[in-house]
Amino acid sequence: MTTPYQRWARWREQGAPRPRPSGLPARIPAAWWQRYKRDHPRKPAPPPVTPPPVTPPAHLEPVRVVFTAWNPALALDTPAGWTVGLSADLAYRAAVLAAAPVLHAAGIPVAPWADCSSTPPARITELADQLAAAGVPVAFLIGQAETPVEYRNARAAGLRVIIGNASALEPAQLADATARATAGTLTWLQEAYWGDGYGPPSTVSANGIPAAGLVAGVYPPACPHTLADYIADLPSMAATCSVYLREGYP
Repeated sequence: MTTPYQRWARWREQGAPRPRPSGLPARIPAAWWQRYKRDHPRKPAPPPVTPPPVTPPAHLEPVRVVFTAWNPALALDTPAGWTVGLSADLAYRAAVLAAAPVLHAAGIPVAPWADCSSTPPARITELADQLAAAGVPVAFLIGQAETPVEYRNARAAGLRVIIGNASALEPAQLADATARATAGTLTWLQEAYWGDGYGPPSTVSANGIPAAGLVAGVYPPACPHTLADYIADLPSMAATCSVYLREGYP
């Protein structure tokens, strides 16, 4: 036979559901509470969990690019570890198809790129196919996002390397780019065109996107600064920066 205390203790163990068992005192004696606490000691708190270390995003592609337009043959001086961006603009197609095999023979990787507005993403894949037919493999494809429309077009085409201006994106696009870059499924190259709408690179922000690097704008007279000027202002960018535009410097 259970005692009133035992019935009350079992009811407490079950979470004290309604209705309250009959036959219990209206006011529970202090001795019952003391015995219950003794019979049900509190479990020690679990040890604190140490969060795993934060690692940088695992970017899918190489990210140091020398962008070119009408005269990609100038990029034959591209140093090791860099890729030459070849414009998919049809106006430059003949020069690009002529220079690409020479760059490839010199061991310099190439990557088609376009602004994804006046030159749509379809031109990027078209150029990639033409290069492949000529025996020139492409390292990756590059889109541009200087406007919401360009970002939308680049993402719709599945482009995973984007050069752009984070401050020009819509809030949802910025969140999308941040999430993808953090997950390592998007490589974001943040424009830092000193003199053409931007200050020195030390003042440039990717608005939370974990950018793979800054792109130094070198195209006088709009961007009169040299790559050395950029690095002098922000030495840390030396290891990860890209350059736009090879035709802009000697």
